[in-house]
Amino acid sequence: MYDKTHFLLFTDDLVAKLQETHPHVVESQLGKCEPSNEKSHQMIHRCGRTVVLSQEQLIDDCAIFYIGAESLTLTNIMYSFPRCQFYSYNPETLEARKENVNVNKMLMKRYYLIEKAKDAQIVGILVGTLGVANYLEILNRLKKLIKRAGKKSYVFIVGKINVAKLANFMEIDVFVLIACAENSLLDSSEFYRPVVTPYEMELACNSSREWTGEYPTDFASLLEGINQWCNSFLKPTNPKGFWLLKSVLALKMLRIYV
Repeated sequence: MYDKTHFLLFTDDLVAKLQETHPHVVESQLGKCEPSNEKSHQMIHRCGRTVVLSQEQLIDDCAIFYIGAESLTLTNIMYSFPRCQFYSYNPETLEARKENVNVNKMLMKRYYLIEKAKDAQIVGILVGTLGVANYLEILNRLKKLIKRAGKKSYVFIVGKINVAKLANFMEIDVFVLIACAENSLLDSSEFYRPVVTPYEMELACNSSREWTGEYPTDFASLLEGINQWCNSFLKPTNPKGFWLLKSVLALKMLRIYV
């Protein structure tokens, strides 16, 4: 895999060279592509990329070699393939390394944001791009989902996000960002309010959505007819369960500080 900046470096010659010593090397493609033989191949679409494997291969058994500098793109890809071992090569510094980032630790931080989204009463939907396909569909789905969860939502066309811009909306409890797959996973530790992804907002509001271990950053996968779609028109989560969970968490916090 590679970032868009180093797309031209990832040529057929490079793939052929790698396959001389590693015959099972598979090149990922940006966007979606169709395999030449659908019966003998499977397609994995994650983080705006497509990987074509044989039916016998499992993506979780694969190691991923990433070409590019350390960036948000690499982080998003690691979230999308949490069970894979990662190696990276930076063409600018000519350095290669094994990525030792604890994905489980990162996921726990994101799970904390999901709990904040569950408690939120007012949600700000940030439209960070108007050029990505299906952004209107995911916007309408989020608005319906948030309303059915008993929350209010407001839509903001923001372009590039920064701390000062979002600080103008202190009435908002949590923001959900609609952006391309490589920019949707935002580190909001410096922001006054959490910023979550559409998938995380679904986990917070949709009682029928269960976390399977996958972490899609491409919001298009949540739409009807796509692999991560989940029916949201089911009965809301029992509020007594939320109060019980809050009580348990409060007791744990007391034990920490006592």
